[in-house]
Amino acid sequence: MGFCINVEEVTGEEISLGVVRRVLLKPENTGRGPPGDLTVNHYTLCKGGILEFNEEGVEFQHFIISGSTLFGKEYLHSNYTVFAPTDRKHSFIHAGESDVRIISTTYSTPGPSHIWCKTRIASLTEQYEQQLMTEEYHALIGAQRFHAIDIQTWDREPHTNPEETAYFLRGTGEMLVGDTWYKVRPGSLVYSEEGAIHGVKNTGEESYSLQYYVMEYTEQNKMWSQRGSS
Repeated sequence: MGFCINVEEVTGEEISLGVVRRVLLKPENTGRGPPGDLTVNHYTLCKGGILEFNEEGVEFQHFIISGSTLFGKEYLHSNYTVFAPTDRKHSFIHAGESDVRIISTTYSTPGPSHIWCKTRIASLTEQYEQQLMTEEYHALIGAQRFHAIDIQTWDREPHTNPEETAYFLRGTGEMLVGDTWYKVRPGSLVYSEEGAIHGVKNTGEESYSLQYYVMEYTEQNKMWSQRGSS
């Protein structure tokens, strides 16, 4: 099962002063994956905007596409990602001159995060391609559903993975899911269910012009316990 949508195709809803939400992926648009509901939202914050998260029973992974925001006592800008465990209230406050754009992924979990699980931050330090949070890192910090975050730029031959979403930041290309090729551009989100054949090809003029943010999802507790017993 695949699904593709672009942020420009979604009508925004002002959920609070200076904060507009666009729902890119709903649970009903997903297929095979871990138990629980996967949702992807796109937020735009303008001057005075405060984006607050207090939803219970879900863990969060945020990625700042552009702009500058105050998160707790830290100023974060584009290419930062934030993991927040279940039942942890947190917020982003608009800071700087330009609008802030954030991709926010939530996954409902079967239970609360363990007591020592904390909010974690990582950033892109290389120019084009980097694994922002590895599979092992997500497991160590106590993530239940999130399983690796990559910034990728190159073509990917057809392959299979856990459940996955890809949000395209720059360039133009096509992404295969199953038997369907979806045309993608900045603002496109593509969903691929667990085990589906998928791949990416760049159709831009330069080999490095495509860049996209990839999230994978799995049952972390089962994956690592199975590895230990194999």
